[in-house]
Amino acid sequence: DQAVTAAASPPSGISATPRSGTIRVPADGKGTITFTVKAAADTPQTFYTVPVSLSDHGAKLPSLSLTVLVAKPGSLLSAFSNDGISSDTDMAAANFDNDGYSYSQQALAAAGFTPGGTISAGGVSFTWPRPAAGNPDNAIADGQTVAVTAAAGTQTVGFLGSSTSGPSQGIATLSYSDGSMARYWLGLSDWTLNGGSQPVSFGNTTAASMTYRNCQTCSSSFPAATYVFEANLPVNPGKILVS
Repeated sequence: DQAVTAAASPPSGISATPRSGTIRVPADGKGTITFTVKAAADTPQTFYTVPVSLSDHGAKLPSLSLTVLVAKPGSLLSAFSNDGISSDTDMAAANFDNDGYSYSQQALAAAGFTPGGTISAGGVSFTWPRPAAGNPDNAIADGQTVAVTAAAGTQTVGFLGSSTSGPSQGIATLSYSDGSMARYWLGLSDWTLNGGSQPVSFGNTTAASMTYRNCQTCSSSFPAATYVFEANLPVNPGKILVS
């Protein structure tokens, strides 16, 4: 039998209850402990790491970490499901295309795309995601409903992104406060334009252009023209867009 002490050390703005407790593990068995994690109302919305230290009668054991997302339900951040950006010093931390390649945090910053920063593309102003490199930073489109706060008279809704393994498109549904909906084809170009063999698709605007991307299994960054694209859909200015 074992009695393992677990202690959580949440960052500022995050609380864990209890802060510590005992995991009682029977011989050849399993034990659990439950932490309730909460965020203060003014905690910035992004991903956080809550370290959990473990010890057995004073002997230190390998530690654990909990990844916690602070986000409003229905927000774009709550839909983030893919780690697409890695640091040049930790290229294994992200896998945008499921083949081990990712955007470079440093190359994006050089193109003006910094966490929480403002970008203008296609006549629309965007806020680039805040999550640190290696955390989910984009949503793979899969029918999610994302809430939108649009001012009266809004005429355009913009999207930043790209596709992998070739250009891709699907149906996007715009929902209005009066219950009506409008559906459009939304398409995004391949993030390397298929290795430079294809033109920009669907009338996309090139929002960022970089000379390399990162590679999980490479000893250095992979030279390839890499892009972020912008696409617009029309909004009925006589209605209020809600999602």
